[in-house]
Amino acid sequence: MAINLAVKFAITAAVLGCATRKDLARAFAKANPGTSFDLDRSYKWLQGRAQPRDPRLYTEWLGLLRLGRSRDWILESSTEEFLDAVAGSLGQDRTELWQQAKSFLGKEAVEGSPLAFHRQMEGVFATYSWAWSPYQSGRLIRGTLAIQGSKRPGRLDVVYSEMLAAGLTRMHGSSLDSPSTLVLSLTHDQGEQPLFFSLLRPNAPSSVLIGHLTGAALIGPQPPLCTTRVVMVRVPAGQEEVEAGNRYMPADQKITADLAQLGLPVAAEEPVEHAIHHFLSGAVEQGVDRISTDLLTALAQLLDPLWLNDGTA
Repeated sequence: MAINLAVKFAITAAVLGCATRKDLARAFAKANPGTSFDLDRSYKWLQGRAQPRDPRLYTEWLGLLRLGRSRDWILESSTEEFLDAVAGSLGQDRTELWQQAKSFLGKEAVEGSPLAFHRQMEGVFATYSWAWSPYQSGRLIRGTLAIQGSKRPGRLDVVYSEMLAAGLTRMHGSSLDSPSTLVLSLTHDQGEQPLFFSLLRPNAPSSVLIGHLTGAALIGPQPPLCTTRVVMVRVPAGQEEVEAGNRYMPADQKITADLAQLGLPVAAEEPVEHAIHHFLSGAVEQGVDRISTDLLTALAQLLDPLWLNDGTA
């Protein structure tokens, strides 16, 4: 939440013509001499490490932007929704406004901010999930996820591919994220058959993603709706190289051997194999498949060091 607010403060500064935090503080003080917008505290607000607690400040904020909205709307709206509303209210070009907001953040685009989060997410991931086709029941399917920055603020452009009986199939889409989740919404090249990933939001260096993959099976009679757990491991290899290895896999085939071929040799093979297969085979409890951050932490602790040590990836 606080991370999202940092960008919204930057958009506000841009639309008000504020070049610095002091300028932004003066704008709030001009609207209300008794404002709680404090310059010292604003450092944390603009770094996404805290958020204002005074409800009156949100009323002042909405007044500055000439928006007939609520405090909850400021807190809950996406960056895109906020940008559209502000640009529309004050008659400014949203693209230019966004560029000015990024310039305002400058060095404040630190590791905790959405800008840094989106940059750290860029890369290629080898993905492992259960095959949906009834003809491949009990097997894993290894796919490829490629993530890159988007021209749309607050988003990532994503491409997911699998090798099916008819050949390589690609799906394109974008991301939606919150402080705790990352959702990828995609469709196939022909614009049909939507596909959704609902993932736990990782911390840097984002070595692994886990969550659910939901959609409809493409191969089989009257393809059913399906949901499977999915593990995505960041690899050094490029998209085309990873896609070349897309395939169905026996459930007991070593995933660490596949990762090694993609430039990510894993020294502790057994713990990584156990953690990935343990997650993929997780049981449904009382009709609900719950994925906790503990599961992500267990995998990240094994894979993060491969991206943090010198000479790796």
